[in-house]
Amino acid sequence: EYDAFARRLREELELSPSPETRALIDEVRSRSQTPPDRVTASPPPEVVASRQSETDAEHDVTSSHAEPSSDLAGAVDFDRLRRALAGRYEIERQLDVGGMATVYLARDVRHDRQVAIKVMQPDLTATLGADRFLREIKIVANLTHPHIIPLFDSGLADGFLFHVMPYIAGESLQRRIDRDGRLPLRDAIALAREIADALAYAHGLDVVHRDIKPANILLSGRHALVADFGIACAVSAATDLKLTAAGALVGTPTYMSPEQASGAAEIDGRSDIYSLGCVLYEMLAGEPPFTASTVEELALHHRLTPPRPLSMLRPGVPEGVAAAIDCALQKTPADRFASATEFAAALASASSGETPSRPRPKTRRGPVALVVGAVIVLGVAAGLWWTSQGQDLDPNRVVVAPFENRTGDAELAVLGMMAADWITQGLEEIGVIEVVSSATNLGSAAQPTGGEERSVPEAALALARAEGAGTVVVGALYGTGESLEFQAQVVDAGTGRLLRAVEPVAGSARTPGDVVDSLRQRVVGVLARMRDPRLSRFSATGTPPSLEAYRQYLEGYRKFYGVTPTNYPLGQREALEYLYRAVELDSSFYDPRFLIVWAHWNLGEPEAADSNARLLIPHRPRLSAHERHTLDWVLAMLRGDRLGALEAARAMGDPVDVGVEAQRSNRLHEAINVLGERDRLEGHYFGWLSYLDALHMVGDYRRELKEARRAREDYADRMRILITEVRALAAMGRVDDVGHRLDESLLLPAEEGVYAVGAMNTAAAELRRHGFGEAALEVGERAVQWFRERPIHEHATPYFRASLAGSYYVLERWGEAARLFEELAGEDAGNIEYQGFLGVLAARRGERDEALRISEHLQGMNSRYDFGRDLYWQACIAAQLGELERAMVLLREAYARGRMFAPELHRDIDLEPLHDYRPFQEFIAPKD
Repeated sequence: EYDAFARRLREELELSPSPETRALIDEVRSRSQTPPDRVTASPPPEVVASRQSETDAEHDVTSSHAEPSSDLAGAVDFDRLRRALAGRYEIERQLDVGGMATVYLARDVRHDRQVAIKVMQPDLTATLGADRFLREIKIVANLTHPHIIPLFDSGLADGFLFHVMPYIAGESLQRRIDRDGRLPLRDAIALAREIADALAYAHGLDVVHRDIKPANILLSGRHALVADFGIACAVSAATDLKLTAAGALVGTPTYMSPEQASGAAEIDGRSDIYSLGCVLYEMLAGEPPFTASTVEELALHHRLTPPRPLSMLRPGVPEGVAAAIDCALQKTPADRFASATEFAAALASASSGETPSRPRPKTRRGPVALVVGAVIVLGVAAGLWWTSQGQDLDPNRVVVAPFENRTGDAELAVLGMMAADWITQGLEEIGVIEVVSSATNLGSAAQPTGGEERSVPEAALALARAEGAGTVVVGALYGTGESLEFQAQVVDAGTGRLLRAVEPVAGSARTPGDVVDSLRQRVVGVLARMRDPRLSRFSATGTPPSLEAYRQYLEGYRKFYGVTPTNYPLGQREALEYLYRAVELDSSFYDPRFLIVWAHWNLGEPEAADSNARLLIPHRPRLSAHERHTLDWVLAMLRGDRLGALEAARAMGDPVDVGVEAQRSNRLHEAINVLGERDRLEGHYFGWLSYLDALHMVGDYRRELKEARRAREDYADRMRILITEVRALAAMGRVDDVGHRLDESLLLPAEEGVYAVGAMNTAAAELRRHGFGEAALEVGERAVQWFRERPIHEHATPYFRASLAGSYYVLERWGEAARLFEELAGEDAGNIEYQGFLGVLAARRGERDEALRISEHLQGMNSRYDFGRDLYWQACIAAQLGELERAMVLLREAYARGRMFAPELHRDIDLEPLHDYRPFQEFIAPKD
């Protein structure tokens, strides 16, 4: 109730500029737990409907997932409304409250159906005038389009101005973006084209929406439904585009066109095109083109500032798609697409490089459709066969031809068609290989074409070439008495060359469905190993996984690599559920087991990682050579054998793996040489990090800066990549540039526990190491201030207290750092890092006995999977006590136990007494 009241205050009271009102609003904001809008500042008088909250405050009312809100938030008398609409609608409950309407779930008595009723706020009703509003909304009610939510009814009842629309189960586009972030390219373009089609229809009737945004797009299945044509259009039209009483415009600042934000008298469909461009940009980038701290600043961005190139936020978006969005987002309406139809056509044409230009039916059809389609398609294939010889064929696009019936029993021909259809469906379900739909496929037997009969394989190759598919699955069905046997081959459509012979599948003729299902699993597994890059790093020579095992593995893979900074542990944990299920379903499918090892490792569970790795050892004879080398790599890492891990990586043959392990084992020149080729780092995030670390460790800061900026082209939103740029700038003493990058870090999301303060602490330590002590102190103070400004509930978390202690440490505020580390060590006595810091702090304060006591305590804390962390801290304590030779003995032993070489070693504030010590310099020098 308080949250809803806070929203209402923001919408109604902020129209007053008085200091008293501002103070009241600030108090409400501070107490409310409602997530802030992207535009968090007070809306100025010219804006009525600012962007709705991240919880879809108004527009999820048509979704079955909407939660009821308190009646306190709306100025509508609930009981009076129920009485006013009695006999026509039975009001069940309030769904939500928006800037202009309160929405209720109701039952349409006459038609016995659920509906959503939007009731205009009384103050807005008085401003609009009911008669004119209802006249205008009748125009909108005539909109009939598959991607526009219709209006069922409207009217005035006992002073309540309302309109009725269907209650649709689904979620809004805003909610999907909030949940999933960036949408798949194909989904985003498909939705944008459907929205554009709806807009083109409305614009043809001279109806402009004026409030296109993700919250106004509902998703029904895979399709878009545009909501709220009613309120925005009718309010604007009923008031001649301005609310004379309230002095306000209708729209949402985050998606509002420049001319709409400036209050232009004439608004046409090109304003909606601009808004749709903003929405598509957000679908692909995960964020809108512009954000700002005030509505005024946001409007200025829309009018004057070009958006960040989409390629910076979403590498891989086709240039044509980016160009189409850029055209839609032009500041001047005349420079945009003339119509929404043109925008949709541009998107269709631009995306044809990723999706075949020839439209293909999505609906799965059965064998009858296959036979009918064969008669038509064979003729087309014959005509296109010669013209398609020079066409580029996509090896990841597959045609599955019906299996030839060689049993001698004509009635079994249907099994050949069923097998093709079933395999096609299996490939579609997996979703990693593009497959020509069953309805476009060939029949079970060759058909005469122009007097010439062609075999199924020949016709399949012709169809594949016509469809741009580079791979064909062909095969035959044999019968021997009571048994059936399928044989299949995977063929290159361009050359006819055999790519892979699939192991035959046999079974009882009494249960042909089981045989076909086994065939499907076998073929899908083979193709998955051949074409899915997530499996290609492992062997494609063994028995393919079962379909269900592969499906579970793929879902686990998505969970594993699809984690975000906020759900990292949860994502890894969820991945394990699917991966364990995959190995239970198919114990000979080893890929999930390898990923299980990494997931446990990432969760800080080395014992579980080790035990799972050792479960693979008995299967070593059945592993491929690559899998054996991978197992060696994993086991070497788990025992802290850095050189063994490097040797295994070299045997594996993946340059990125070699480069990463070379950097970790201080073979820096090898790492730089291996990772220095840009194409090798394409899509390899951790390869980039190791490459940049190696450049820093050899002191090539200029090259590090250049390469860090190249990396940011692909990973613009990754905090760790930004930190590498900050690190290089700090080492070069470019203090002003460091400050600018730290400003930028405040706008980036955290990454697996790495926040903006991590960039600040890195910059401070690096500046200190290279002689820029005053600048280091300034950055350190900034880090402390960053912590103080964080929400109060975060201050008690171990991460933030440890981070703050680290900032105090850089500032040499030893007492404040010690107090925090003592608190943390009291809560987690087994944490080696906390004990290590306390030991070094004791040494810095001259408390030799206490420092030695903690050093001895650390020696007893070591475990098999600590990889020398205890020894490292003992070395730091010894260095601070002036025992340089002992420090080096401990340091060498720490790295012999598996500690990785990293840039922190070169600038470590606790090892400063060793920086000019020749044995230390020789130790950190590259070993190749």
